[in-house]
Amino acid sequence: MDEELTQEQEPKKKSKKGIIAVISIAAVIAIITLVTVLVMIFTEPPEPPKPFDTVEYFAAAYNNHDYDKIIDCFDPRLTKAFKNIANGVAGFFGLPPIGSAAVSLVGNFLGGFAKDFLAEQDITGTMTVREISTVLDGDDKATVVAEFTVTRSSGESDTWEQTINMVKVDGVWYFVFEWAWLTNLF
Repeated sequence: MDEELTQEQEPKKKSKKGIIAVISIAAVIAIITLVTVLVMIFTEPPEPPKPFDTVEYFAAAYNNHDYDKIIDCFDPRLTKAFKNIANGVAGFFGLPPIGSAAVSLVGNFLGGFAKDFLAEQDITGTMTVREISTVLDGDDKATVVAEFTVTRSSGESDTWEQTINMVKVDGVWYFVFEWAWLTNLF
């Protein structure tokens, strides 16, 4: 008879272990859910990018002589068209497409030459920008008025106020390409 009781008690022991495992898993899931909800409630969402952020990015790129980042400030539809045209010309002359290692080497050489040339002309310098105003036109257009100051290595500085038309593409603000204000930089 003792054997019968032992055999009946074994399934009960196994079912108790199963219930404890299920309760433990449910408790862990509840704790994770609670922590996630609390984090969502008490964490502020990141501030969306502002048009002036791109102007500041441009000034930092100018100060670092990072011409790729300067180009990144312009409407990507324009830069894509520029790269397509450049690749077409490169293909016509049998050169590798933009972005390849060979063009990167040539670009670095020419970029260094341009940097040296600009330094000799005392055109390089440090740029600071100050936001004067920003007017949003819908969700994807803006006009920024900013004060630019470029201080050259000679100590001379130029300050001017510039109006910049901008467009938002895929959540990022870019400059609309206009020659008029770019000529002020150089």
